[in-house]
Amino acid sequence: PPALNSGETLPPLATSQIEGGAKLKLRRWQGTAAFYRIRRPNQYVDQITMYATQNGLQENRGVELTFAGDVTRNLHAIASASFIDARLRRTNGGLFDGKQAAAVPSVVKRLNLDWDVPFIRGLVLNGTLLMTGSAPFDNAGSRRVPSWTRLDLGGRYTLGKERPVTVRVFVENATRNNYWVAVQ
Repeated sequence: PPALNSGETLPPLATSQIEGGAKLKLRRWQGTAAFYRIRRPNQYVDQITMYATQNGLQENRGVELTFAGDVTRNLHAIASASFIDARLRRTNGGLFDGKQAAAVPSVVKRLNLDWDVPFIRGLVLNGTLLMTGSAPFDNAGSRRVPSWTRLDLGGRYTLGKERPVTVRVFVENATRNNYWVAVQ
């Protein structure tokens, strides 16, 4: 919802991030694992006063796993999963301390496939399946945005050798599923 202090300049936000990870590469596959902690000031529209405010700290701790490689000679895949524990800390009077941060799902999974069409040189078809877990709508956690799944489809065709030209077509949400995306 629009804030009553819309247009007011709030102090700049400073974020700190610590991240570590590892990568493993095999013949046709590679995998990565990343662990992170992100701390940032919590900024939101207060549902009682309807003023945009900065209050407390949002701490996101998470793990991201990714695998990528060739399923076959013409089929390539990227699969990833993120698991996020986003909690509020040091809020005024401890009102929201320990609550899950608004608009941050606890899990996001993605599968992307690219298929080099063997009988049409230069044509690649692709699809992405995105699955997002539910997330709190507000800091109080009184309402939640439900989990959702989306299918995106596309393709690209590259022609020419000296000066190649690539034509791309992409359809986001090809199955026309309705879904909510929470934003702060």
